[in-house]
Amino acid sequence: GKIIYFDIFWNEKCQSPEIIDFLCFGLDLSIRDSKTKTGGMNLRNLLRKNSDRKGFFIVIEGIDGSGKETQLLGLEARLREKGFDDITTYDFPQYEEETSQQVKDYLTDKGGKPRNLVEIAQLGNYYSADRGSVAHQIQEELDHGKIIISNRYLASNKAFQGARIKNSILRTMYSWFVNFMEYGFYELPREDITVFLD
Repeated sequence: GKIIYFDIFWNEKCQSPEIIDFLCFGLDLSIRDSKTKTGGMNLRNLLRKNSDRKGFFIVIEGIDGSGKETQLLGLEARLREKGFDDITTYDFPQYEEETSQQVKDYLTDKGGKPRNLVEIAQLGNYYSADRGSVAHQIQEELDHGKIIISNRYLASNKAFQGARIKNSILRTMYSWFVNFMEYGFYELPREDITVFLD
């Protein structure tokens, strides 16, 4: 999907981030064009490769403390205000689910730190498997026209585990591995747009 970087700043008038207005405006254009059947290029089609998909998949990425959850909740609220009621949100890892147990063990040092490339890939697969547990659910929701908003997705796996790999060639190979595992093996739907908060 399309990747967009945002330096968030607050609009004093409406007290909402520019990102929310931008994304809502894009979805508005898409809905309006589809209803009027103008056939013109709209933002939804410009931003995504999955033009045959009924739903729309937005991923919000960024470092810890960058405001991902705030933006997700704000975007969801704004879309609902505009009449988009068919929305599902996801937060990865899914700490409340058993699928994230190995991730939680790692984060609390119970699982130990990865010491080599194999262990880094294994850790990465724990994150992939957690997302993979809802892959078919997400796909079904998109097929039924839902808007999906996710706090973190595949890019977080590449960034956090990839940062442990010093060799650039091996880091690129790890990125390919993540693509294969998440999009291929676990059949996770590809996102339409990924927004990185800086």
